[in-house]
Amino acid sequence: MKLNSTQKLIAVIVGAVILAALAVFLIIVPQLSAMGRLDTQIDQSEQDVAAARTLLSQRQQIKLNSSQTETQLLRLANELPESPQLPEFIIELQDTINESGLEFSTLEPTEPVANQGYKAIPITITVAGTWQDIVDLMSRLRRITRQVRITEFSVFPGEVDAAAETTSTVSGAIPLRAEIVVEIYTIDPVTSQETTVPAAPAAQ
Repeated sequence: MKLNSTQKLIAVIVGAVILAALAVFLIIVPQLSAMGRLDTQIDQSEQDVAAARTLLSQRQQIKLNSSQTETQLLRLANELPESPQLPEFIIELQDTINESGLEFSTLEPTEPVANQGYKAIPITITVAGTWQDIVDLMSRLRRITRQVRITEFSVFPGEVDAAAETTSTVSGAIPLRAEIVVEIYTIDPVTSQETTVPAAPAAQ
């Protein structure tokens, strides 16, 4: 049977529609599904990257806090040791006095005074020099490694010979003698095992 022109046109249009439908179902739909799966994978990858970054940040923060904690523990151990460590303190104190330009006369530790969780060790220091050097020493004592608290401070005229007296009069630097009582602290090994150790008094 021969088709007329109209029927042929209809047949061509129907064939084109069928081919288009087949192309949609066979090519486009699978591609859309693949794109959807790809988008899901991309989202999952982004979530994994964000989780990894969060974990890395947490580990870095923990490491930083651990380092800071160790530093604080070391500083506190130096300020408030478990034993008096008087020889080390005397050496550092001698260096501090020398740096201030004063003459180191005497140093007299006394018996430790027990407190709740720690012991205080009073130490009397006698130095000689000018007022400016004494003030400098007071400032340097605040920066010493041990926890140091100044409890008493007295100044007296210094003893000088005639030549030194003439020099001091010309320069205006009057020789003085200073008596300073400081306290250093140590953890009480008995009570520290039973109670929480309170902070030592703040340095004056």
